[in-house]
Amino acid sequence: MITILIAGNNIADNERIAGSVIGGSELTTCVISTRSPSEALALAKTGPYKIDLFIISIRMKEQSGYRLAEKLRRIPEYRNSPILFVTSLSYNLSGFPELATYQSYRKFNYIALPIERIDVQGKIGLYLEEIISNQSSRNRAERAVFLSHAKGEVFIGVKDILSAEVRNKVCTVFTTDGTYQLIRRTLDEIIGIVDDEFFLRCHRSFAVNVRQLRGIEKVDRRIWRAVFDLDTEPCLISKSYLDPVMEKYKAFQAE
Repeated sequence: MITILIAGNNIADNERIAGSVIGGSELTTCVISTRSPSEALALAKTGPYKIDLFIISIRMKEQSGYRLAEKLRRIPEYRNSPILFVTSLSYNLSGFPELATYQSYRKFNYIALPIERIDVQGKIGLYLEEIISNQSSRNRAERAVFLSHAKGEVFIGVKDILSAEVRNKVCTVFTTDGTYQLIRRTLDEIIGIVDDEFFLRCHRSFAVNVRQLRGIEKVDRRIWRAVFDLDTEPCLISKSYLDPVMEKYKAFQAE
């Protein structure tokens, strides 16, 4: 299912856009509409659905569409989501350098007023293939893996794993919900169990989930440290593994 969030003051325009979206694709589509930028932001942060594409009016009462887009970009999972601005500005963008600058980036585009069905469908069509591809990746990340650990058994979502460390024949798996110790498990075995392209060895004793990375800090000339949103035990990255980790990190950020 593709989920689209529409934020705009004009109810009629929102309804025309929604009708164009639903009538323009055979794919199952959920359209959420609001007149409030603050409500749109709240839905993005805490709503029940992952938003695949945003359609935002440039002129709104609480704040501009540009400002709302900036706030959405601060949410990690929406830093690269496509955004379509709804505007009455000229199609040729002459004299509107700000909008022209937005259009120059792949993740931004615009829909011109008055709303035309073919325009809405055409602009959304630019991103459908990428949205479907991202959903496939997201579905893989939402798998759960079964671990038999020192205190019992548990299913852990792949996306919730931060890192793993092997020390003295004990593998500790760090997650957003806590840590789990697995006796006599090698790092290669844990990587095989997780079986995800973004969970990879980063040191002879560590593996990292690149999806959870928020940065990489240099410790010395041969060692770096993974940075997560949550405080956790250090996850080290050695020089010999830095390039593949950085490659995956950049690939994930580009999604």
